[in-house]
Amino acid sequence: MILGILQARASSSRLPGKVLKPILGEPMIARELERLKRGRRLDRLIVATSSDSSDDVLAKTVAALDVSCYRGSLDDVLDRFCQAARPSKPDHVVRMTGDCPLMDPAIVDAAIDFHLKGAFDYSSNAVPPTFPDGLDVEVMTLAALETAWREATLKSDREHVTPFLYHHPERFRLGTFRNATDLSALRWTVDELEDLQFVERIYAALYPAKPDFTMQDILALLEKIPSGPRSIKSFRATKAIRRRRKRIEFSHVHPLHQIRSLAPARREIDSARHADLQQKQNAISLRVSPFFIQKARGSRVWDVDGNEFIDFINSLAAVTLGYNDPDVMAAVRAQLEDGVIFSLPHPLETIVAEKIIEMVPLRPKSPFREERGRTSRRARSVSRARSPTAIASRSAVITAGRIGTSARPRATAAFPKRRAISRTRSSTTTSIRSTRFSARIRTNSPP
Repeated sequence: MILGILQARASSSRLPGKVLKPILGEPMIARELERLKRGRRLDRLIVATSSDSSDDVLAKTVAALDVSCYRGSLDDVLDRFCQAARPSKPDHVVRMTGDCPLMDPAIVDAAIDFHLKGAFDYSSNAVPPTFPDGLDVEVMTLAALETAWREATLKSDREHVTPFLYHHPERFRLGTFRNATDLSALRWTVDELEDLQFVERIYAALYPAKPDFTMQDILALLEKIPSGPRSIKSFRATKAIRRRRKRIEFSHVHPLHQIRSLAPARREIDSARHADLQQKQNAISLRVSPFFIQKARGSRVWDVDGNEFIDFINSLAAVTLGYNDPDVMAAVRAQLEDGVIFSLPHPLETIVAEKIIEMVPLRPKSPFREERGRTSRRARSVSRARSPTAIASRSAVITAGRIGTSARPRATAAFPKRRAISRTRSSTTTSIRSTRFSARIRTNSPP
């Protein structure tokens, strides 16, 4: 059995109540259900909305259309979706959203056929997108959906239902249903008033003569429009930049081979950002990254919008294990129980210093400081405390940073005439100077 679930809610922030907005006298949700019912591959179709009072009218509207409606969590959409599917015990579940009144049932059928023929756990025509935005279809096995429901913990995974599946290609067999021509820059979904007005014009032009109009009918109509932001001519002129914007805004993982092609759009989108933030952004060699990181796990980080990235910068030294390493986190929690930021040194500082001296044959001292300026002052103090005769056999005081920094030994103010030694560690990431930790170590041997 193949179950279609149309995910919908009335509490949209950009266009409140959009699923109930009228299109040719009928609610938008009714128009989309009318189109989906024409498909041949769905055995059953239901609507999954929330139990919040804001969706009471939506639930009544769906019931009046003789369509089953499940009501569940407003925020945990993955739970709502899975709970809606369980009673029917389907073999496969098709996910669609209620803000796509131009949904083409022929594309839904083709996506299902593609999924079944390939025996995929999850397949979609939106990851990556090649169809117009607003014709998105996702097909998954009930077993895969149940796995995501049990194991997904990130808020973004629970909110957007399927990211857990396509973020784990090592666990699930994934399929991508592609259009022959990349039309992903065309926007046919409804998020704002302008989108709704566009859809209304499409319905007014096509529905009276052909209620079951298809994607090709819409494309043919757009070809006749001489100008304007929705015309094919405008679409072709702005296709590249809009596609890049779409991927930046809605994709969760940016593979390395895509990052360079996204850079121009990222710079355009963020051109109005604060100069200091832009300078930090430009310091990254691949030139695409979030400005802020809200959470992290392993090699992956999430920005404040829930977009997922692979962190290629923090790949050295202490973070080689990745973020939230279980052993590291357990040690941190244990220390938090004992307290932190004491007024006097902790025994661990001595233990670590002794270990470094044991492993690195550069003696006699390895002082630790929290920040670069204080470390520099400490190095100068150590240098001044030694008379020129006592340090005649020593060549320089060297500097070493950590995590992506260039280890560049340099002479201090105490040795203005002495030659500075420069040794740089190469890395696949940009060398960004750390301001957290550094050390000054006096060498025993000549260069």
